Amino acid sequence: MTKSRLTELCSNPLALYRPALTALLARIEAEPLTLREPYKVDMGFDVHGKSGGPANAGAVAVLPIDGVLSRRDRFFGTATESVSAALQELKGDSRIGGVLLDIDSPGGDVLGIEELANEIRAFAKVKPIGAHTGGMMASAAYWLGSQADFVTASAGAMVGSIGIYSVHEDLSAMAAEKGVKMTFISAGEHKVDGNPFEPLSDSAREQMQANVDHYYGLFTNAVAKGRGVTLSKVLSDFGQGKVFNSTEAKKNGLIDAISNEDKAVHAVATQMVKAAHMAGEMRRVDGQWTIVRDDEPVDHEDEPVKDDDTSASADLDRRRRNLSLQRQKAGLRG
Repeated sequence: MTKSRLTELCSNPLALYRPALTALLARIEAEPLTLREPYKVDMGFDVHGKSGGPANAGAVAVLPIDGVLSRRDRFFGTATESVSAALQELKGDSRIGGVLLDIDSPGGDVLGIEELANEIRAFAKVKPIGAHTGGMMASAAYWLGSQADFVTASAGAMVGSIGIYSVHEDLSAMAAEKGVKMTFISAGEHKVDGNPFEPLSDSAREQMQANVDHYYGLFTNAVAKGRGVTLSKVLSDFGQGKVFNSTEAKKNGLIDAISNEDKAVHAVATQMVKAAHMAGEMRRVDGQWTIVRDDEPVDHEDEPVKDDDTSASADLDRRRRNLSLQRQKAGLRG
């Protein structure tokens, strides 16, 4: 592997499941670095309720988030910028009623993760959004998934790895053995701190640790907010960097249920129907229950559907204030 490739990978703090780093380094050495084609959003299906219930609440879009995460897909994975663009498109698409994030990722570079996590949380105020993994939802990938309305995992999945680390590569001994000496001409006292051609200085180590601590704070606070729990619970029960199987993840509160992707899509669909129901948008049109939007005039309109719970808010912004109730409505009981 060239020094530049390894340096590029390790130049920023990582929210990446540690064993995945070894596999990624081997792959980078074996394969040329090429940008993937932008992935396509996999549209789900029109949602049909149970017999006698609402018939159509739009479609569920399934967004894949796989491989190593980076801001612009440098490492054979998913670019956070691409996911952000897809979410913006789906938010404004009247055909889409909700989204499922289909995640299979060990995490990755921290750059762009906080911003995308905030976008996912904001998206949930507009349309239902869930997160599911059939494989791995670790580190930065869990950072993202935890911001959805609910999180599910297949029976054999792995979830967690809430932590941050940085890597410093010291090539000074190898360079000396080969008779190579690097000289830096720099301006700025700390400009070349942490370079790979000399041992890590105390001041450089302190700065790297400060950066790691900063992103760890962002990570854990985001998880607490997304999961609707206290920061102390995240720090005590969510593993401190451990990766859990799905049974342990559910027991500790990282996920809401153990299920497959089809059930996760159905859970999003259930939230779509219930959100529309609470908002008074479900109306019987030509004998069928459907969503009536403000920009879609209806010739045959019966009485609007009233939710049985008169205390339920019509404002979707308030769904985030009671995550346990929302997950119960989605049928997520494990």
